[in-house]
Amino acid sequence: MSNLTDFTLVGHSYGGYVAGTYASIYPQHVNKLILLSPLGLKIPPKNWNIEGMRFKNDRGPPRWAISVSKFAWGHLTPFQVLRNLTESRVRRMLSQYVKKH
Repeated sequence: MSNLTDFTLVGHSYGGYVAGTYASIYPQHVNKLILLSPLGLKIPPKNWNIEGMRFKNDRGPPRWAISVSKFAWGHLTPFQVLRNLTESRVRRMLSQYVKKH
């Protein structure tokens, strides 16, 4: 097992679910998480607790993400929700959590 830390993790489709689950369990290892059309599953991962998640800067997920995930788990994927918003609203919501390089 390697000792990778501070890396960018990318997942597509079911790999998005796997990458997101890994990042939620080990956020201290992931610098960036990129999800490309992640699969939405009806059952949350074992011991999943979005309120207890903390990132490297000790911030948790934004309140809107917590609310949406609780409401929509098993019914909607994040992209289905974002597709129904205006582009400017999505950019405002994500701008505080995405750093441009």
